[in-house]
Amino acid sequence: MNKPTQRAIAAMLCAGLAVGLASCSSGGGGASSAAPASSAAPASSAPASSEAAPAEDGKSYHFTIYRSGAWPAYPADGGVGYQIMKDAMKAYGLPDIDWEVVAIGGTEYYDKLNVLAASDSMPDCMNVNMVTLTSFADQGLIIPLEDKLDQLPAIKDRMRQSELDAVTYDGHLYAFPVGYLEGAINGPNTDGLIIRQDWLDKVGMAVPTTIDELHDVMTAFKEQDPDGNGQNDTFGYLGTKTTVFDNIFGAYGIQPTFWMETPDGLRMGSTLPAAKEALATLQQWYQEGLIDPDIFTNDSSLKDQKFANSKGGVYEGSGFTGSPVQPGTAALLAVTPDAKLAPIPTLKGPRGESGRQESSPGYGNIRAISSSCEDVDVLMQLLNWSVDDGENGGFYLCSVGVEGEDFTLSEDQSKVIQTSTYDEIYAKGLGNPVRFLQIVDRRWLVDEAVHCFETFADGYRENKYWGTTPSMLDYPDTCSQLFTQYLAKIVMGQSVDTWDDYVKEFYAMGGDKIEQEVNEAYKALQ
Repeated sequence: MNKPTQRAIAAMLCAGLAVGLASCSSGGGGASSAAPASSAAPASSAPASSEAAPAEDGKSYHFTIYRSGAWPAYPADGGVGYQIMKDAMKAYGLPDIDWEVVAIGGTEYYDKLNVLAASDSMPDCMNVNMVTLTSFADQGLIIPLEDKLDQLPAIKDRMRQSELDAVTYDGHLYAFPVGYLEGAINGPNTDGLIIRQDWLDKVGMAVPTTIDELHDVMTAFKEQDPDGNGQNDTFGYLGTKTTVFDNIFGAYGIQPTFWMETPDGLRMGSTLPAAKEALATLQQWYQEGLIDPDIFTNDSSLKDQKFANSKGGVYEGSGFTGSPVQPGTAALLAVTPDAKLAPIPTLKGPRGESGRQESSPGYGNIRAISSSCEDVDVLMQLLNWSVDDGENGGFYLCSVGVEGEDFTLSEDQSKVIQTSTYDEIYAKGLGNPVRFLQIVDRRWLVDEAVHCFETFADGYRENKYWGTTPSMLDYPDTCSQLFTQYLAKIVMGQSVDTWDDYVKEFYAMGGDKIEQEVNEAYKALQ
């Protein structure tokens, strides 16, 4: 079996991996957002609309666009939004464009995409993650895009160079990342720790700022019956089986699934001695009953259920959690109406270090174009229209619907006031399903969530290399699965010295080749 075929099969196996645990083998799906983010931009700051190139008389164009996501309310025929968008495109100056959106949720999306690739039936435009990007580029299934950026004036200057670098493979840009408006609420990073402020008030403590203070707070949450039910049934830290305790590892100066800069070049954080220190702390907390004993088997729904039922006081969540209308927060308030939440700033460790993990490139929403697409330049016009807020531009339609029907703007345009639910917007055939590109705009956030985002804004540690290298596909478990297995074993009680075995196994399972390739690729980007 030749190497490209081996890697294509590896990609099919790896494509659905969670990005938080696969930063050296996957970058898709990672911005862990608990809420949809609208793709709008203030008119005063958006680039000018580009003039669409005239089409050949009478010619129409059709594009099939695959989206990674599930929007059951979106009508298969495009709904009333189809004609609304067609009218706006015509007024904007686009040629006659028709489109079909195919939305598939979860890992089934990448299963389907790989089946289409194998049968030479690729869509024109599609979401990809980093593994799929690399595999499809190797097979010639997607096209280089660096020469197409100038055809996206509505978003080009809002793309981050680091994210463009991350989706550059073998010297070519193979996907478009998202763009971002300025401001703390609009950055790519959303995740952090949320704490029960009402529990802090009850035990007479302040929001922790160091891991030692967090230990003391969680001890009080365990021992002082903060939910007031007279039972010893509360603990500190809530998470899921994908938890990597990034806030805790960050307090020791590393992120275990990130490539960290060292005097000897880039190294996977989990192989550095600081990882062993953090593991010892986590093991102690687990033995003291401060961490949910089921953390390594919880899925997201079970974690949310425990949060809503006041079983834990510190929650791995996101800035969106601060909003009372978010499902998890609303569930908590339905049971405990006087519950209050607060964001925890980045925790400092014994040497004053800190830094939770940054989100993956492109807000988990990068887009590639198939080599089988016959009308790429026209598709580029459609993509640019979808993020242009100039006259008759499409990104409000492609995010929050029709102005005056589904949303209004505050007088200074600093707030998007939604008057329709997302399901109502999707049922029209507008919003997320037809968001062909994205500019992250969270002007719809309530003040409580804004406070969370502002608290989290400057506390993220950078992953020095997000790309995929050939050996990552040859050894798909080395970066994505191996550490999580050892993490659970050690936290739950195996000797902390087991970490030494992990490091040996990492390098024996292709880690030496991966590390070499990562350093070579990183130098090439400098």
